[in-house]
Amino acid sequence: MIEAYCEFLRDIPGLILPRIHCAMEDHSWYLFNVLIDPDKTVRGIDRNEFISEMTRRNIGTSVHYKPIHRMTYYRERYGLKPEMFPDAEWIYQRCVSLPIFSAMTDDQVSYVFQNIREVII
Repeated sequence: MIEAYCEFLRDIPGLILPRIHCAMEDHSWYLFNVLIDPDKTVRGIDRNEFISEMTRRNIGTSVHYKPIHRMTYYRERYGLKPEMFPDAEWIYQRCVSLPIFSAMTDDQVSYVFQNIREVII
C-alpha cells in the first residue's frame, strides 16, 4: 500500500511526501504523513481546507504531530511562542496524516487517491 501511496501521490503539485531512508519492509508505516504547501498547490488549498474537504468526502485525516511549543504546559511554563520555532511551525501548518490501516481495501485506497487529486488539483 505504501508503494501505491508514493507512486500515486508523487506528482501532485504542492504535496510533499515523506523521505524514505530505509527499505519499505523496515518501516512500520502506521502513519502516512504528507505536507501540503498551499503556495505550490494548483488551487492554493492549505492543510486545514484540505482536512475539511476530505472530511466532507467521508475520508478521515488527522494532525498527529503538534509541536511542543504549542502545548499548553510548555507554552505557559516557558513562555514559548510559535515565532520562536519557524521551522517547526512551517511543518506543523502543513502536516496531515492520510488514512492508512491494515484492512484498507483497494477500493478504499482508490477512493482516497481520487479525492486527494480532486481536492488539491
